[in-house]
Amino acid sequence: MIVDTVSKGQITKGEKVTAQPPVTAYFTQYSNVMYTSYDVACETASSLVEPCLDKGDMLFVVDTKTLIYSQNVSVINAASTTETLIALATGAADSGDLYTISKIYKEDPTATTFTATGHEDRFRIVLDKNIPFAGTTTATSTVSGEFGARTGLTNVGVVGLFKFTPATTGNYEFVSQCSGRGSCVDGACECFKGYTKDDCGTQSAYAV
Repeated sequence: MIVDTVSKGQITKGEKVTAQPPVTAYFTQYSNVMYTSYDVACETASSLVEPCLDKGDMLFVVDTKTLIYSQNVSVINAASTTETLIALATGAADSGDLYTISKIYKEDPTATTFTATGHEDRFRIVLDKNIPFAGTTTATSTVSGEFGARTGLTNVGVVGLFKFTPATTGNYEFVSQCSGRGSCVDGACECFKGYTKDDCGTQSAYAV
């Protein structure tokens, strides 16, 4: 997910990352609430956000290992602002799981939204399950003004978000309950006529 100021519709080779900064997130371990660096809700987000998100959309939440200065974050503990690769998160967390958005909304700023010890907490996504790792590393935004529908220099999380859209055609069901030949009732298969075994995977003339 990016804020596409050059209107390319996707991450584009040859464009500076300042022109297409990534949307990142902050969250605590075992929480299901994420705070995104920009407003990404389709109803309220800037038209520059690509893609926007709605309730029911699916997301991969990936522990980003490196970001560079020009990707909308400052170099931590560095005197210069050169575009040096910096390790913001370890990249070793149990990440990459797929989540479904239960709710997406915007809150008013809190007392710490724009403070040195706070972080961007207005733009919120509630997921269908808790995240097993902590995404609490933050870096100072290098972008001021209304760029990306965010006001002022403030801390943002660095964890990457990737929207997943299943194919609408050509899907194949690799795994199905009771081999597709029965119904799962209270954890046990009730097989259709002509099928037997615990998984209903065996056809039998006696099972009628």
